[in-house]
Amino acid sequence: MQRSLLTYTALRTFQTCPRRYAWRYVRGLESVDVSEALHFGTLIHKCLEARFQGASLEAIFDYIDRLVPGKGDVWVKARAMMAGYCMK
Repeated sequence: MQRSLLTYTALRTFQTCPRRYAWRYVRGLESVDVSEALHFGTLIHKCLEARFQGASLEAIFDYIDRLVPGKGDVWVKARAMMAGYCMK
């Protein structure tokens, strides 16, 4: 019999939604949805990486325009953060 580690996240998931717990921890399936925070963080990290490799602010803005559909909150925040960062 294989023993598994019971984590705080697993317990919290079970308290919130037992069905989600079963799918994730019993059957081993993970959600394919990506939260907005994770999407935003990944976008900023990729923009910073491009900047460290010598990309101009305009090139970074083009990159954001390609990756972010529409011009919603994520688009505005990412452009503002990178503009502020590049002003240093």
